[in-house]
Amino acid sequence: MASPNKPPALLPDHTYIHVSSDLPPDAIAAAVSSSSQPDVKLEYRGPVGELDGEYIFEVASKAGEPVKRSGDLWSAKGDSVVHSVRSVPGVGSAEVLEHKQRSKRDEF
Repeated sequence: MASPNKPPALLPDHTYIHVSSDLPPDAIAAAVSSSSQPDVKLEYRGPVGELDGEYIFEVASKAGEPVKRSGDLWSAKGDSVVHSVRSVPGVGSAEVLEHKQRSKRDEF
């Protein structure tokens, strides 16, 4: 029996995009890199649980530095990056992941 996929570690100040697609992750990243986004690239972080075709990508600068959610680069280019991902043929949806702190259950 195969062990379940361990979720990727996501840092709250970094920018991540959830992509639904039938394409393999490397094809999506390559398509965005060859698009009109000269300042950023997508780095594959892992699948979304056990779901087929659901991926998490981190947005990084061409130099490999993570793009901060509150940074100038994301403020200037964020909408166009998401639009570039959505425009890749075969991509169903692309949404920016929002970091949410999970609440603890009440201890009885």
